[in-house]
Amino acid sequence: MIAALAALLGRNELPLDPSCGSEQPATVAFIEPGACIGCARCLPACPVDAILGAQHFLHTVLARECNGCELCLAACPVDCIVMLPRARGPSAPDAPANRARFEGHRARAARAARERELLLGERKRAAQLLPQQ
Repeated sequence: MIAALAALLGRNELPLDPSCGSEQPATVAFIEPGACIGCARCLPACPVDAILGAQHFLHTVLARECNGCELCLAACPVDCIVMLPRARGPSAPDAPANRARFEGHRARAARAARERELLLGERKRAAQLLPQQ
């Protein structure tokens, strides 16, 4: 990663400052099937929609789409998500692919929020029309 950044910026490669951590191999999220309770809390946490599943069903990670950001780890209440080294075959998604998937994620989240607001507004109006007792 450091070499790629140095090449991109046209600068000499410098070692990573140890106070900033250490460079690790690329990782990908994996959901342990026996521990997943299907709560779906990891779904909105993934900024690139690399996790598939539905409420009360086992979830899975699309390894090809996972960028290894680890945001799903904190969202999981049963700690069934672990980070594993990325397999040699598929590499991590590049920046344009991540950006496109993130924009899709953000658009879906915004649409869901609008639909929820409309539904709550309709329910509120319907409740106001009910006769007072």
